[in-house]
Amino acid sequence: MGAFGLDIGAKGSPNGSTFAYFVYFLIPFLITFKILSRIKLSIKQIKFYRVNFRLTPFLVVTIFFFFTLVFFYVWLNGFEVVLGNMTKQEARANLGNLGAINFMLFKYIIPSLLAYITFLYLRKKNLSRKILWTVCLLFAALIGLSRGFKSTAIFMLLPSAIIYFWHAKLRTVLFLFFGTILSLVILAVIFDNKPLSNRHVNLLNHPYSTKNNNALNFILYRATVMQGNVGWKIWSLYNSDNIEVNYKKTLLAVVGDRVLKIWGINYDNISEFEEYHYTIILSRLAGVSYSSLKSGHSIYGGLFSEGIIAGGKIGVIGYSILAAFLAYIVINVLRDAYNKNNPLITSLAAVYFSWGIVPWIQGGNIVRLFHIQIVISLLITYFFLFVLNKLVYKSEKTYVV
Repeated sequence: MGAFGLDIGAKGSPNGSTFAYFVYFLIPFLITFKILSRIKLSIKQIKFYRVNFRLTPFLVVTIFFFFTLVFFYVWLNGFEVVLGNMTKQEARANLGNLGAINFMLFKYIIPSLLAYITFLYLRKKNLSRKILWTVCLLFAALIGLSRGFKSTAIFMLLPSAIIYFWHAKLRTVLFLFFGTILSLVILAVIFDNKPLSNRHVNLLNHPYSTKNNNALNFILYRATVMQGNVGWKIWSLYNSDNIEVNYKKTLLAVVGDRVLKIWGINYDNISEFEEYHYTIILSRLAGVSYSSLKSGHSIYGGLFSEGIIAGGKIGVIGYSILAAFLAYIVINVLRDAYNKNNPLITSLAAVYFSWGIVPWIQGGNIVRLFHIQIVISLLITYFFLFVLNKLVYKSEKTYVV
């Protein structure tokens, strides 16, 4: 407490939010997940695949595909961002016209392809394939970094990491965790050391001191203060009865802004438009203007904040149980598919867990789980992986009936 929260424009003070987080969110989540984890489901629709496929030629083709994307994205933005000649916001703006394509590539196609080849590589390891597989991972990371987000590269590799370390020991997981933190620090040196004061402080008009700013402090600040300050603020507003939101309206955003525009809900009437978008509502409650959001600033209220806005204490408990249930379902599907040597379902489940379940628990906004864009993306990704199966496996007898 006492730290200044950039997202809320205030210093922290005791208000019971930490206790509330543990009692109404964390404990119900852990208890529910623990109970469900005792249940092991085998899904009959998931077929058991034979280890009978071509891998090396497929890895070579994948490298060529990734190299093409690296050339395009890094040439378009990457070098300028790394050299400091372009900010991350300008880099993202340059890719704005490719929005739908970027969404599909960065969140679904590339991560699912990486997860798929990781699954196959684990079944047929050798030195040459290891080198090819590693090159694929490096190219994918470069593509993610070219977008200007530190987290994009990490989340693009997360589905593959889940599959690769599925049977890892605790010490391996801890090593991976600290390695990720180190990677974030290195990326912060590249992307955030210079623009931190301008991008966050001047943009938000907050009296935050950047005197001791460096990459490590920035990462620590993001991982601690900026992960909890919005939840702290929302809990304070709830206790003082200052949350007046029709949460049900935000669920209609599942159809997408284009459909909402047909219904007459668009940017021209920002007050009405805000009522249908949870992220904008959360930002307003936290004290961040809509113009700041458009300029590239983002906040994370977490599922705790969404639960409060949706239904107070009961809402937090309900969303906590729902999150545990959905996480269990996806993990169970992933486990069953993994054990049945099914690369298609394993990859799809790992991608949805990484880009659906985890971001929802971290940032809130339940619409992200079943938004029309995500549903379409999942269907296209499934078709993409289905075609890969036909190309990679050697015969029609790819699975055990």
